Amino acid sequence: GGLGPGLAMSRGLGDTLGKGCGLLAEATTREMPLGPDDKVFVVASDGIFDVLSDAEVLHCCRYFWEVRGAPQAAAAVLAAAARGWENRGLAYRDDCTCAVLFL
Repeated sequence: GGLGPGLAMSRGLGDTLGKGCGLLAEATTREMPLGPDDKVFVVASDGIFDVLSDAEVLHCCRYFWEVRGAPQAAAAVLAAAARGWENRGLAYRDDCTCAVLFL
């Protein structure tokens, strides 16, 4: 029952052999139409959204929108999530993955 090593669930995507262990090979997705007011598209793991709200993720990205600095925006999201995990005061941090695309 310790905190160390665990199973990185995001690595189970596409792993049909892991089904016998309870892994889902398909991600949960939601399709939404993009509108003219949409400025950024963010794909991130639960390690991000467990500690950051949608608004906090967008706040991290907004500073990089004008220069289309997607790598910098993703790095800002990852840094904010790392702080969020640290603020929980645990010796645990979930895997954090983030990709940003400015529209």
